[in-house]
Amino acid sequence: MNKTKRLFSCLALLGLLTTSQAQTPDGSIMVIPDKFLLIQAGYSSEINGNQVLDYQKAYDFNYEIQGAGSKIETVLENRGFEVKSFSNVIRSQAGFEMEASLSTIDGQQVFRSSLDKLVQAAKPDILVSFNWRLSGSGPNQYFELTLQILDAYTYELLSSAVKKVQPGSFNWDLNAFIDAGVLQIADELVSIAKSELMELATNGRRVTYTFRIAQNLSFYDYIDELDLELNEFIDNWMLNNAVSGKIGNPRIGETQCQWFPHLPMKNDDGAPITTDRWIRSLKKDLRSYGYSARYNSASSLSNAIINISKLD
Repeated sequence: MNKTKRLFSCLALLGLLTTSQAQTPDGSIMVIPDKFLLIQAGYSSEINGNQVLDYQKAYDFNYEIQGAGSKIETVLENRGFEVKSFSNVIRSQAGFEMEASLSTIDGQQVFRSSLDKLVQAAKPDILVSFNWRLSGSGPNQYFELTLQILDAYTYELLSSAVKKVQPGSFNWDLNAFIDAGVLQIADELVSIAKSELMELATNGRRVTYTFRIAQNLSFYDYIDELDLELNEFIDNWMLNNAVSGKIGNPRIGETQCQWFPHLPMKNDDGAPITTDRWIRSLKKDLRSYGYSARYNSASSLSNAIINISKLD
């Protein structure tokens, strides 16, 4: 690709979609490379059976990955979205421990990936994950760009978009394919991002919390009258704090109960609400009710198992 064509492509990308901009919904977006893209490029390792991705090295040494992320960010920024620059987040957290590790939460060991830590630092509402596949050669060569829109805290797949790009000339390189792919998928990405942010703002994000009542390493039966009182306390708290009282239908078992609350994006002061911050408020209120609540060692923050025990 000659310099003139490359300059034209870059200018077209930077100026893309600057007219007829509809108002974008509240909420922020962070663009990240897909884990399989990093694995394929050699920026992964395994620690204690867990896949560990090195985002820092990928953004320091792989200009195609860094460039693709920047171009997608530009499309979203030009449409008025609040974008948390992934490269800036990585840079700002360089002095902190961002590698995957076991973190101590409530005195228990919980595995936290490097992405978990970066998301907790940046607090975006949704993630746009990008991946690509370059196949064939010569006139039969093609490029396939895949975008996945994820909930930033649960990593639930919300939507996706795929665009297949044919070469514009025989000497197209990977950067030329990336430019063309981002340009062609931009409208669909913007439409999906608007829709998912509006959905989050209206209905919140759905998480799963499992409560077990533990005392002396044994578990109480939820049919017990005292446990039903506690169950009602938690149920009322969920109703009062979930978006529009949406908690689904709790599943009550012999030794545990599950709730599926819809968490708001922000608190009354406009600060982002993480899954950990939301449940922390319940744990505080449970203490005033006479119980302590702690994460189980096998829990993740958005699909958490929480052990409850009666205070002495």
